[in-house]
Amino acid sequence: MLNRIPDYFDSFSCLAGACPDTCCGQWEIVVDPEAKARYLSVEGPLGGRIRAALTEVDGEDCMVLDHGRCPLLTEDGLCSIVL
Repeated sequence: MLNRIPDYFDSFSCLAGACPDTCCGQWEIVVDPEAKARYLSVEGPLGGRIRAALTEVDGEDCMVLDHGRCPLLTEDGLCSIVL
């Protein structure tokens, strides 16, 4: 595997909800089998949102986009899973 690291990496600081262009805003997030099992065990409203968002695309489990955004992003651009 070839790792590529941008020259600004050491000075990068995540802006969280203030980010004008969130990393997972425009692409489907592939979910590995271990994460899928963990996500499927989440209870409550968040678990329901996760299960509704998970789908299979070309043989891979993904969180599908909803109007160009990950369906698990909050309105202020933060990830519901990480919160």
